[in-house]
Amino acid sequence: MAFNIKKEKVKFSLHKKQGVLCHYHCHPKTGELIKHTDHPLFTENTERVYKITLPMTDNSGRPIKNIEREKIAIELAKKFKGVTIQHSSGFWMKKGKLVGDRNIILSSARNIIDKNRAKAYSIFEQDMEWMRKLAKKVGNRLGQDAIFVEEYITQKSELIPTKGKKKVSERMIEKPNVFKEY
Repeated sequence: MAFNIKKEKVKFSLHKKQGVLCHYHCHPKTGELIKHTDHPLFTENTERVYKITLPMTDNSGRPIKNIEREKIAIELAKKFKGVTIQHSSGFWMKKGKLVGDRNIILSSARNIIDKNRAKAYSIFEQDMEWMRKLAKKVGNRLGQDAIFVEEYITQKSELIPTKGKKKVSERMIEKPNVFKEY
């Protein structure tokens, strides 16, 4: 893709096999293309977030048992060492009418700190293929026409240490079911 910025041509291209985003500047005096590969989105510390959206009900509106979604959460937690669960609603047009359903979104992340970008991108590609296979398996098991999966690059994320080592008071503790409808 190429476009003009202040009369200076800039071209961006992703060299997927090397895992490097390159951009080229046209030198304003000589017209020579100058290649840069140090784009901030593709640093040595690269993280991907993978998400899968699961329905709360089957296609006829009957609630799906929590255990079915818990099994999938466990698979993600084992693969990526953790999972975050969010409640959501999805809407689409069907025969000219807006219809919707309630869902949960399961998110997991992988952070690779490695100078070998090709190796990191190979792992990311394997992760997304694993997510596609999981979506097909889950969709078939839950009788869905399709299951939505997503992968995206995070620019920066951090786990911030706190002083939360002290035991929380028992009166503050509740054992909620994270899969319960809201």
